Amino acid sequence: MTKPLVSVVIATCNRANLLEGALASLAQQDYRPLEVVVVDDGSRDDTRSLLKRLYKEWKNNTGLVLRHATQRNRGPARARNRGAALAQGERVLFMDDDDLMARDAIRHLAAALEENPEAGISLGSYASVGANFDPAELDSPDLVWIPAMPSQQVWLEQMIAGQWFVPIHGIMFTREALDRLGGWNAELSTQEDDELMLRAALAGIQAVAAPAARVVYRQHNGVRRSRADATTAPRRLRDDLRIREWVWEELQARESSMREWVPAFEAWYQRLSHRYGPLVHQVQTSLLLQWLRRKSTLVRVPEPLPTRTAPAVASVRTASAHRPVKPVPPKPGKVDAPWLAAGKEHPSPTRERAAGN
Repeated sequence: MTKPLVSVVIATCNRANLLEGALASLAQQDYRPLEVVVVDDGSRDDTRSLLKRLYKEWKNNTGLVLRHATQRNRGPARARNRGAALAQGERVLFMDDDDLMARDAIRHLAAALEENPEAGISLGSYASVGANFDPAELDSPDLVWIPAMPSQQVWLEQMIAGQWFVPIHGIMFTREALDRLGGWNAELSTQEDDELMLRAALAGIQAVAAPAARVVYRQHNGVRRSRADATTAPRRLRDDLRIREWVWEELQARESSMREWVPAFEAWYQRLSHRYGPLVHQVQTSLLLQWLRRKSTLVRVPEPLPTRTAPAVASVRTASAHRPVKPVPPKPGKVDAPWLAAGKEHPSPTRERAAGN
């Protein structure tokens, strides 16, 4: 029986040194056929020369294909959507340019979908490691592997609360599920993976656990997109509110009572307050926070602080004061690839500087 083609999509920008390790991790996978699609999101380092060199090297590796394209810097969501539009696989997995995985991870993720045809997503296990993690230590007994999948209902509750996490390279989609979701939400500048998976859960797409699929999540020193600092906190808070307000509105439209969801939103608010502190209290208009204040015995949203506090929060206050605040998920066929929706041909490989077909 022919195994389905798996496509791995990587968005990268100016991190050739890390990208090489991620691609080496993929080249060592024991699953074939495997297609790797790298979208260079406006790099100015050695990314292009690295990809050209690896493209030549991989040509002799049966069942392994490397394709890449370049574009001006448009952000990771648009780069991933571009890669998904180029990918030809029946299974699609997204990967950051610093990610690593055990050599049998893709095989286990793909097998879980084959064994559970009703599922649209398979979820692996992950371990958090340092920036200088040596891939040779993947089998170390010191690594703590966190399994991914509770029940479907608990999965959604944990995602709302911000208590569920699997890095994107531990998640494999069927093409049908990904098309149904419509791709990554390019309106968000942070937490796009949270929003994508919340959309999947709300859409009722079934997920299946593949605990033997092990991936590592590297924690770097310095600024990482998943951490909020003084510069990024207002933007991250805005996106966090937009995502949860959209989920709240979706649940209100389909549920006769929201009582069972109060604990999940309470837990989310506690996490929000811990992460962003006084910034949360300066959000003057949020229908979700107003609802929580009425329904919750735990959440007491204070009055807004005086406007003479840090001016950086103005962007949060402004963003949450205008409706609609919910992100508009991309619709199937509108995956930041207008040539697909319009029935046009993909832009010329020469113009897009794509290597490998």
